[in-house]
Amino acid sequence: MKKTVAQGSGTPARGLLRWWQVFGIAAVAALIAYLPSIDGAFLFDDKHLPFSDPRAGSMPASFWVGGVRPVLMLSYWIDFLIAGNAPFFYHTTNILLHAAAATLVYFCAAALLDNRNQSLGVSSERTQPLAFFVAVLFLLHPLQTESVAYIAGRSEVLSGVFALGAFAVFLDQRRGSPGLRPTLAILLLLGAAILTKEHAVAVAGAIVLTDLYLNGGDPVKMLRRSAIFYTCLAILCALGAAMAFQVISGAATAGFSVPGVTPLHYFLTECRAIPGYLGLFIFPIRQNGDWNFAFSHSWLDHGAAIWGLALAGGVIAVVASRKLHPLAGYGLILFLGLLAPTSSFVPVIDAFAERRMYLPIFGLLLATAGILDHWKLAPARIWTVSIVLAVIAGGLTFHRSAVWSSDLAFWGDVVAKSPQNVRGHMGLGLALLERGRCSEAVHENDLVASLPQRPEADPMIKAEAMVNKASALECLGQADAAREALLAAVRLKPTSNIYNELGILAGRAGQVGEALTDFTEAIRLNPRDAQSYALRGVALKSTGDEAGAARDLNAALAIDPSNKIARENIAALTNENRN
Repeated sequence: MKKTVAQGSGTPARGLLRWWQVFGIAAVAALIAYLPSIDGAFLFDDKHLPFSDPRAGSMPASFWVGGVRPVLMLSYWIDFLIAGNAPFFYHTTNILLHAAAATLVYFCAAALLDNRNQSLGVSSERTQPLAFFVAVLFLLHPLQTESVAYIAGRSEVLSGVFALGAFAVFLDQRRGSPGLRPTLAILLLLGAAILTKEHAVAVAGAIVLTDLYLNGGDPVKMLRRSAIFYTCLAILCALGAAMAFQVISGAATAGFSVPGVTPLHYFLTECRAIPGYLGLFIFPIRQNGDWNFAFSHSWLDHGAAIWGLALAGGVIAVVASRKLHPLAGYGLILFLGLLAPTSSFVPVIDAFAERRMYLPIFGLLLATAGILDHWKLAPARIWTVSIVLAVIAGGLTFHRSAVWSSDLAFWGDVVAKSPQNVRGHMGLGLALLERGRCSEAVHENDLVASLPQRPEADPMIKAEAMVNKASALECLGQADAAREALLAAVRLKPTSNIYNELGILAGRAGQVGEALTDFTEAIRLNPRDAQSYALRGVALKSTGDEAGAARDLNAALAIDPSNKIARENIAALTNENRN
């Protein structure tokens, strides 16, 4: 196997040593930049991942890797086996994976910028400083904070590591058709990336684009030269696309079943989102972890047509000037291609999310390197510019990563920048309630009820806010007001969970009959809710109906053998009967 010129080594051992040197520097810089978030608590979607499940420690392997994104879930499982529920370890893993991705970016950039690449290469004295520029800003740009500081953002980082690894192996073989071992390595790495997050299939397009740029732009000749390789790649892409379709089919938050959002609506929305990503790349200010980005339901809605025409004009200009500015053009097309799976026609309920820029930012950085090369800057000046920008970017990342240190900081930042964000106020209300700031929690949940809601938003969110408000009112000792809040939630959307909360509240007030009525209604709404059976069993036990209590508690355990309330109370009943 030929060694990439960027490695600057004559032997694999020296190349490996160079890799570890770059990784070590990147890891130290990343750990410093992300220090404020390194011990941050689980927040937002982290709380829905397997390690947050109380049953996680007793569950089999299928619980962790039996569903979607098995490679991602395997990484969480490894963290759980080592550190349990200590967020520090999960954050550290994210940061080290990010450093590995930036290291791969450095070697990929150096290979692309190699002056022997007549289509994209730069002068030999500018190759290393420009590769450093690309890698250090990939490592420290504030737009990367959501992917790195957010534990659930690992899907972007880990898939990026595998995808960049596949790309690096491809670039190592760029002078000819990949042999058997490189082909297997590329397919395995890209397959692992897809099994981490489905949109990594776009990297196959990046490989095709790069092959066209580096080898004369003749697709027929390219396919003939590497027929076996591209046949295998096409099969892998087909499998990846089928898996992605299976994941999104019927999903409420992504795919063609998102309520109120058609593919055309999403396309029009992304015509506005992509310029927004470009703006954050250039000026990373007022970043937001939950943008609440409004959808465009027509060409004129939120100026979608204007942004779309501007974007189309930019793409045409890039294609037209590709011979004059090949590296800049290549980088911009790479950016759009890598962003396409989440920013084209397939609807996603959150139309704008900074984590989606994790891998596409590589294309923008290459385009920027092309501009710097076009300006014929001296190598020393490029080094200086890179270091100055790295310090500025690192400082901004340090500041931004602090937002991910706690749910209170995160949701407080969201509502400060997006006061109309319903989900933001509800998240802030929960964070305040967990800290005993109950009156403030009531206020935030009242805001949720008063704010207008987007038509495609979760219809349950206002009912959930009323449930949270009830908990805050109960914390303030206002039981009657708490019950009224729960009844308001029932009027919005009756669920077994709400009736369970009503029953618990009635039970605490000594109104056992009312509690039994509420738990029975919960069971009627959801006969598979183990918690409802367990709670009714406890209520029956308090009335002396041991037979009824045992029946309900055993029903709860039949549905969920790990239900804590049912297990403790059935054990108590057994001991009482023995005595």
